[in-house]
Amino acid sequence: MANADLTRREQSLGEQDSITGWYAPSYAETTIEGSIQPKGAAFPTLNIGAYARYPHTLFTADVIRVGDEVKDANEEYYIVKSADQFWWLDQFSHYQCELEKRSPYAQPPTTSGTWHLDSSSLKTDARYRTKLWLETYLTAANMKLDNGSTNASTIISFDHPPYYCPISQVFLTKNVDGIFSIGKEPVQALYTHDHYPYAFIESVPISCYTVNKAGLTATNLLEQMEQEIRHVATDHPLGSIRSIDVIRHPTPENIGGITLWSFTIVIRYKRFNDDYANSGVSITYGDSQASTYTFPNVTSLSLKDPDTGDVRLFPIGRIGNVTQNLCMEDYEIILTGDLDVAPSTVTWERPQATTPKTDSVPWQVFAEIKFGNKYNNDQTFQNLNVFGANIPVRITDFSVEEIDEKKVTVSFRRFSATTGTAYKTWYGLT
Repeated sequence: MANADLTRREQSLGEQDSITGWYAPSYAETTIEGSIQPKGAAFPTLNIGAYARYPHTLFTADVIRVGDEVKDANEEYYIVKSADQFWWLDQFSHYQCELEKRSPYAQPPTTSGTWHLDSSSLKTDARYRTKLWLETYLTAANMKLDNGSTNASTIISFDHPPYYCPISQVFLTKNVDGIFSIGKEPVQALYTHDHYPYAFIESVPISCYTVNKAGLTATNLLEQMEQEIRHVATDHPLGSIRSIDVIRHPTPENIGGITLWSFTIVIRYKRFNDDYANSGVSITYGDSQASTYTFPNVTSLSLKDPDTGDVRLFPIGRIGNVTQNLCMEDYEIILTGDLDVAPSTVTWERPQATTPKTDSVPWQVFAEIKFGNKYNNDQTFQNLNVFGANIPVRITDFSVEEIDEKKVTVSFRRFSATTGTAYKTWYGLT
């Protein structure tokens, strides 16, 4: 005899995960009666007949909700994606549900587990760092219900939890008024002059959602949520470098009789690559060149070679010139670095590996060296460790640019203290 028993696994949401902000799902099992049919199947066994609309369609007269799971007699698991009620006049007939088969089945995790840490034991996921940034600086009192006095209830979480849960369930069963949902977009790598990725620019979309409720106008709260993110981005852009890249306002969306209002702010997020140590380019300077400074990163490096210095003479009474070999000028080395980012062990400010810092600005060492070129006798020249050699130099100029990102450009001129220097020694090729 055929058996119509199915196992309903009723989903409920528990506490939020401390990292992702996802609710911990749990499932209570009960027995219901129903039939799972393939798409196109039609039969008149119910009051008004039935036609299977979906690849896996459940027909049942027992209570079922979107987000629940169903297990059949073959131990196959399905997620309930929709649950439409059918009525015969004023009498309820049955539910017709869209199911999504889960094969092989895996129980959704209740916690997100252990996450990757950087060398400072900080979580590296850009979503988590953005979530922590918002949790630290958002002011709940700046987001109110319509009465202007009651704080709205908001949550912050990653997008796309590893279980199916309609967003309306969060608003209705968890008493949430607004959701800050954090995602990820493509990452851009920033490279040094020698092709190492020293930093990354990540685009982190923060999508905000709300619905109309008693005492809550969705568009009102949404505007307050947008302004609060702008407030945080304005007052707290640093740590890692954050800025507002774009704000998107999509059209309202109907989610089963409820209008979902939303917008998305994309945060441009720049952070140093924790696997990159430093540029390896350094300069010794100061009293007897006792001090060493290492560039945290070098984004461009160029060597400007001078003209040969030949003079073409014009002897009287003959055709052609006579070339006279004269002195060749010192060549110039130009380095550019990204002042926005640096590893914690080799910062732009000195002391480079410890705190507190004694430098007031990240380019202070270059001002000190340039001033010492004229003021201290011990600053006759410095040694620049670049191109795989220690080259005697004098710093001639540096400039700081602050347009979108902060950069420093430092110019060095090769220092020649002797005459008749071989070209390999002069170029630092020995």
